[in-house]
Amino acid sequence: MKDQEQAISYLESDLLLHMDMLESIRRGRAALLYVDQDGVLLLDQPSGTYMVSAAREVAAEKMLPLIRNAELIECHQKFYAKELAEQSRLYIGPDCYQAVYCKEQRISLERTGIKIEQLDNTFLSAVKAQYHMIQEDQYLLGRLESGVMYGAFLGKELAGFIGIHEEGSIGLLEVLPEYRRRGIGMALEAHMVNIMLDKGWTPFGQIIEGNAASFSLQKSLGFSIAEQPLFWMTSRPE
Repeated sequence: MKDQEQAISYLESDLLLHMDMLESIRRGRAALLYVDQDGVLLLDQPSGTYMVSAAREVAAEKMLPLIRNAELIECHQKFYAKELAEQSRLYIGPDCYQAVYCKEQRISLERTGIKIEQLDNTFLSAVKAQYHMIQEDQYLLGRLESGVMYGAFLGKELAGFIGIHEEGSIGLLEVLPEYRRRGIGMALEAHMVNIMLDKGWTPFGQIIEGNAASFSLQKSLGFSIAEQPLFWMTSRPE
């Protein structure tokens, strides 16, 4: 418990930047691998994601050797990126900004004509056809079978969808081109925020630098945006 308390104390020094790590701990998903006043390294066990934050080089030097056989690493500073990428043989992804819904109240939106329902694995082809950031069938099927994917329907037609990524963030948001500018993305994300709040979780997601539409959507829903970026290391180039 002492390590967990110290880890939370460090991570709360920049709450928005570290909400992914904090939620991994609070949701009981995290194995703490390194905890000190100058950094935290944890393994988000369900997703197999290493999450690292270091305030100083000395902390990074201690943490990096503890990361072994990684396929996904989420980094919160850049100064150790090159060394970690070479060590792990992973690619450095683009800068992302954490968006966090810090409020306690549910989001109430009128959704005239929009029906939101949980999606099952029969929607794999539809999701894969529209969502291009991740194309692996295994990952997308896992999200659908975990019951964390929701679709917006106009009549019987799927107009868009959203989900929760393996490491706990809101994502997988896509609105089909012919249904855009109708408030569907906002309705989907509000729905997901409310689901997370009902579970006692803090809703958060990540926005790739330059995605103006996503920044605007998060702000319109009341999300707060971290000032400093984070980035992913993956086994494939972005």
